Amino acid sequence: MVQAVAARARMLETGGDPLGLAARSRVQTRSGRWLLLYGTQLSGGKGSRVAVIVQPAAPHEVAPLVALAYGLSERECQITQLCMKGLSTKEIAQALSISTVHRAGPPEVDLRQDGRAQPRGTGRPSLP
Repeated sequence: MVQAVAARARMLETGGDPLGLAARSRVQTRSGRWLLLYGTQLSGGKGSRVAVIVQPAAPHEVAPLVALAYGLSERECQITQLCMKGLSTKEIAQALSISTVHRAGPPEVDLRQDGRAQPRGTGRPSLP
């Protein structure tokens, strides 16, 4: 992986990637930790010399990979990102305009085939 990052850094034009995002990779170690590798061209040298920096990956750098691996929906990814920022359930709900109230039991009404609700267990339709 180090060689792949170095090769990508060599292919970039000098100054063509000011944020250093093109020659990057994340790698999981045998122990389960994540590392961030990024390459950059060295200045002042002859030829195509590059440096590859290896450092621990921050959670926000690994989260997209984990979301992809688990097949999270876009909404689940949004919630995950807010969790990683340390927001509480209430703050996440406010940020995403969703309710924190949930029901433990089944709904009190059934929907009939025509879409109208009827009270559960009565067999009679509710008033329109």
